[in-house]
Amino acid sequence: MSSPATAAADIASAHSTAVLACYSRLLRARFAGRSFSGSHVSNVSLSPLPVQARGAAWSVGVRIVAITPPHGETSIPIYFDVLAFTLGPVEINLQASSAVQPEPSTTETQLLSLLLHRAEAYTP
Repeated sequence: MSSPATAAADIASAHSTAVLACYSRLLRARFAGRSFSGSHVSNVSLSPLPVQARGAAWSVGVRIVAITPPHGETSIPIYFDVLAFTLGPVEINLQASSAVQPEPSTTETQLLSLLLHRAEAYTP
């Protein structure tokens, strides 16, 4: 981003319930009721995730859940977690996806910590 304030404002917007509701509507309009590779997406939901990237100025997490009943009665949830933090003017994102159950929060916390340490150690 052009400045730390711009990066912080971008991340902070994801904490807004209005922004999350807007993203939910967009995702539902784009994916719900459509078929991909033989699977039909019946519902898409979005919810905030508690994220704490220690040492980062701002952090945010969002979970997207798509429900796909492939053939008949069995519904399979697919989880997409998007986690982000800022370090100065830089916004760093981590994305994790998993079927059936979400990625463990401990794994995501460890990965965020690793990304933060690598970002802090980087000198251009």
